[in-house]
Amino acid sequence: MTWKRLVAIAIVIAVGFVGTILAGGLLPSGLASAQQEHREHGAPSSAPAAGAPTIAAVAVDFKFTPPEIRIKAGQTVNLVLTNRGAILHDLIIPGLKFHAAAEPGKKGTASLTAAKPGTYEFYCSVPGHREAGMKGRLIVTR
Repeated sequence: MTWKRLVAIAIVIAVGFVGTILAGGLLPSGLASAQQEHREHGAPSSAPAAGAPTIAAVAVDFKFTPPEIRIKAGQTVNLVLTNRGAILHDLIIPGLKFHAAAEPGKKGTASLTAAKPGTYEFYCSVPGHREAGMKGRLIVTR
């Protein structure tokens, strides 16, 4: 092996090592921020409402089915989140202070009432899931 080739290999290794150290130094703070956001949502919203209609949502593989949910303004519904994934998933609607969570293979139910018509984003607050596309829309009609 020539001297130039050894120097080139050493430079590539050094750059890779420095890049790994820099990424390692930056990632924990971003991860900590995402984990804090997840913890802030706390316990599920209110308990299921007796006699309210049920709307089902399924969480699996970084997506919700259906990706769009429609309800009428002022109507109380029970949203049942079924988790078909291998880890915890939740569904939050920040604009309505709604939160439902389900462990793998289980269901979580919470009641939801939206007073005003509009479109509200919902997503999974587990770190990285929203960014991977695990989100949808709640459309509240008159």
